[in-house]
Amino acid sequence: MNKYILIGGYYGAGNLGDEAILQCILKDIRAQNNNTSFIVTSWNPEQTAAQFNVEAIHWKDIAALLEASKRADMIILGGGGLLQDYWGIKPDTYLRRASMDITTYASLPLLAKIMNIPCMIYAMGLGPLQSDLALEHTRLAFDRSLVATLRDQASLELLEKTGFIKKRPTDHPSYRRPSFYTYNQPRR
Repeated sequence: MNKYILIGGYYGAGNLGDEAILQCILKDIRAQNNNTSFIVTSWNPEQTAAQFNVEAIHWKDIAALLEASKRADMIILGGGGLLQDYWGIKPDTYLRRASMDITTYASLPLLAKIMNIPCMIYAMGLGPLQSDLALEHTRLAFDRSLVATLRDQASLELLEKTGFIKKRPTDHPSYRRPSFYTYNQPRR
C-alpha cells in the first residue's frame, strides 16, 4: 500500500540549500521505501514537482494544504531556518494565510496534531526568536511533533529557551556527518 508523506519547507524559492535538504529527505525515504508518495509545499509548485518528481502544492493554497494533510500518513517540516520572527509573528494567521513566518511553517505540526498523524521536525534551524510570542509558538510546534532534529548548537540553545527540553543529537542533512541534536517525543 502506498504511503503519503506531506513535506513542508522553504522549497521552490530558489534557495539551493533548501532544495538540497529536500533532495536529501526524498533520497533517504525513497531508499528505505519505494512505495512512498510525496506531497511537498512549495513557493513554486510547478518547479518543485518537475525537479523532484513529487506532487507539489502552493503554501498559499490553504484548501490544498488541508486536503493534503487528510491524505498524509506523516508530516515532515524542515529543514533549514524556518522558525524565526524576522517579520514578526501573527498568531491569528494559522491555516489562514501563508506569509513565511512561524505560523505558516508551524501550521504543519498543528495539522498533524489535528489529523492524529505523526510529525517530524527535520534539521531545523531556529532564530531569531525575538519575542515571547515567537518563543511560545516555536515551543508549540515542537510539542506537537513526535520527533525533531536541529541543525546546530545555537538552535538547540534557543529551543531550550522556549521551555522545550527533550533532545538527542543529529546532523544537517546536506553534510552527512556524525549526529548531533535530536529528540524523540513520547507518544501521548
